[in-house]
Amino acid sequence: MRESIPTQQRYHFPEKRREFLRAFLGGLTVLWAGGMLCALKNFFFFRPPSAGLTIGAFSKYKPGQMVHDEKMRFFIMRDSRGLFVMSDACTHRSCMLRLDADQLFCPCHNARFDLYGNPVKGPAEKQLDYYYIYKNREKVLVVDPGRTVYCSFRYIE
Repeated sequence: MRESIPTQQRYHFPEKRREFLRAFLGGLTVLWAGGMLCALKNFFFFRPPSAGLTIGAFSKYKPGQMVHDEKMRFFIMRDSRGLFVMSDACTHRSCMLRLDADQLFCPCHNARFDLYGNPVKGPAEKQLDYYYIYKNREKVLVVDPGRTVYCSFRYIE
């Protein structure tokens, strides 16, 4: 016949279970903290490599003229303050904008922007992104679409 085991002897490992749970939760905490530190380091100190796109010389762009580079997906314009580059993606649904007389027009939902990227007619409500421009070692202008700047930024020569 089978002998019954007393209840006290059946559950004999409560200390080992607690030690295991403490070690397991401690390990999870250390992993979480390490992940958070890596994320913070990348957020504050890491900049992904730039995919700089060359746009030529400053003199190539005439004052008051806007150029749409469909391949690179941005507008280039030179005004009285200098040269600037804006995204050609509508801020409503990211459709490619088109240059229409003195406005930028979104064919998807009829949003309109002025030549400085400010929304004129909805449904878009946000201004277009401006990109950083610099001159590389070969003395050619480069646009960095991975680095947005304020709308007041101009490249001046």
